Amino acid sequence: MFTLNYFFAIGLILSVVSGYTQSSKHPEMDKLSYLVGEWVGESTLFNNGQISSKESAFEEICYDLNGAILVIKLNSESLKLHTIINYSQSDSCYYYTPFSEKGSRRLKANLNTEKLIVHASKTKRFIFESNGENGLKEYGEQRTNGKWTLYFEDTFINTK
Repeated sequence: MFTLNYFFAIGLILSVVSGYTQSSKHPEMDKLSYLVGEWVGESTLFNNGQISSKESAFEEICYDLNGAILVIKLNSESLKLHTIINYSQSDSCYYYTPFSEKGSRRLKANLNTEKLIVHASKTKRFIFESNGENGLKEYGEQRTNGKWTLYFEDTFINTK
């Protein structure tokens, strides 16, 4: 006879097996786990090295599709983005696809010692990195006269 204990045992086994296949199925995506969380912080814009504005920002980052993609929902006063990050085995790179009311575009990215670097163009890049315990930092740099300069910086604290 099928008892409640067997039901829970089968459920536990399926959970463990599911968790194992999830992490082994997408090992490159697992490397981005430091981005996952509900983040609250501040977005700062720079112009010629000087702060031009600051505003509050909120970001929710989670895995979806059994770990095959990472979803980023960014909300600030001036910017709302819904971004998908995935890894392409055939191209051996990450793809960063931000969506806004103005449209979307697909950008190549690579992971370098827990820094996800998104190559927006030859002169612009976005970098996502851990900022200490429970911290996340995102910043944008533009290349001017052969030098990378900061044009935005978002700093977040994980609320979970």
